[in-house]
Amino acid sequence: FATLTTLIPDVVKEKQSTYSWHADKSSDQYYKQITREILEKIMAGQYPAGSLLPSETHFSQLYGVSVSTVRKAITLLNTLGFCQTYHGLGSEVLYRSKQAAYRNMTNMAIREDILRYMSALQLMVFAIHPAAYLAFDQMDTNIRRQLHMKIKILNPMFLQTLLQCILDHLPLQPLKVILEELMKLLSWGLCLASGRYGSNRLNLLILQALRRLQENNKLGFADSMSECYGYILSSSRDLLVKEGIMEAACIKTPTLFSRQYT
Repeated sequence: FATLTTLIPDVVKEKQSTYSWHADKSSDQYYKQITREILEKIMAGQYPAGSLLPSETHFSQLYGVSVSTVRKAITLLNTLGFCQTYHGLGSEVLYRSKQAAYRNMTNMAIREDILRYMSALQLMVFAIHPAAYLAFDQMDTNIRRQLHMKIKILNPMFLQTLLQCILDHLPLQPLKVILEELMKLLSWGLCLASGRYGSNRLNLLILQALRRLQENNKLGFADSMSECYGYILSSSRDLLVKEGIMEAACIKTPTLFSRQYT
């Protein structure tokens, strides 16, 4: 990016990006998208265990879809063990045990989504490296301080916070579009597979990325971000194969190496 800017300095910046990509164009993307967003709110504690989800009418108005589409999303949440719907009462958010996470991995209703998640992870190992490198200089001292303050309780979902920060400061629009689409697939997969990989190891990798960010180590920060997703990919693949989803064995972890940019 910097090299092209130097070689061709007079290019007029486009007011609107002409690049687009939609990673999930399946016919059921609307109800899956609603399921994904509700899951994210459950994982974030916005809908705590024991509480009732907002009504189907509320979600219908919120997302601009039919009640039947919302009902399909709620049914999937029931299938995945995140909530239980009671006729005339509503849908109660459930505490999700590790046993429920194990069942999700072999549930045929989401098998395709899990494999799509794995492919997205594979691409993210590559894409996050130049993205983190390019966004690094835009993440000033105040941004880095804010990130540090957000780490009250470190968990694997904090990786999403780091990714969002990179997206917010990424100057290359096409790469930003790609990462935004990957982020949708990854947030879905992280919810479905939560508790499945060793969070302690991932926490250490996230801390390493933050430390390199604070140390102003641009290439090291990019390396660490790539390593985080590489670790999730390897761990998730091994667990999927163990659960009998042999298709996952074909999804290889890219070789991680430090890349130099000019």
